[in-house]
Amino acid sequence: MAQIQGLNEALATLREIDPVLYREGQKELKRGVQPLVNTARSNTPQQTPLSNWKQSSGAAVERSGASRLPAWENNAKRKINTRVRRERVRGMGGRRVLIRVVQGSASGSVWDMAGRRNTSSTFARNLTARFGSASRGMWPAAEKHLDDVQETVQKAVFNMEDVINEALRERGYRGRRLAGAQRRAFGR
Repeated sequence: MAQIQGLNEALATLREIDPVLYREGQKELKRGVQPLVNTARSNTPQQTPLSNWKQSSGAAVERSGASRLPAWENNAKRKINTRVRRERVRGMGGRRVLIRVVQGSASGSVWDMAGRRNTSSTFARNLTARFGSASRGMWPAAEKHLDDVQETVQKAVFNMEDVINEALRERGYRGRRLAGAQRRAFGR
């Protein structure tokens, strides 16, 4: 897990100064992680990865077989998303910001991680033979883009800090007067 210094403080200050700018800051963080999401999506198969894996026909999660395996969802690629969340840190008395890339599909998660614990099952052996060992999609994408993501998130933090400093320098700050700074900071 990578840590960017100042991210939590920047988001907390943005939230106090201007909630609209706070949401823009979160969007900027998500845009910085987008290359990782795109690679993870391209690693995930569009169609059923194994011929005997039942395919989902509706919106509800279906199960297949005696093992109660989730049916394959054709939209498993689209369910890979970014989440930004602030959480408390135990024992430290503070908060941290987590930027996570999450596979929201049950069948996509099974495809990605099957065989980590039990490599001897037929299902895991078939997936490993066709797609490689466990952590097939998400982890390779993370390894490929982690340095770039850290750099873009750091730039987003610097942009947020610049906007905060400009707002604090202005006497009698009002949210409407920050519109130009918002556009410069987030490229709009």
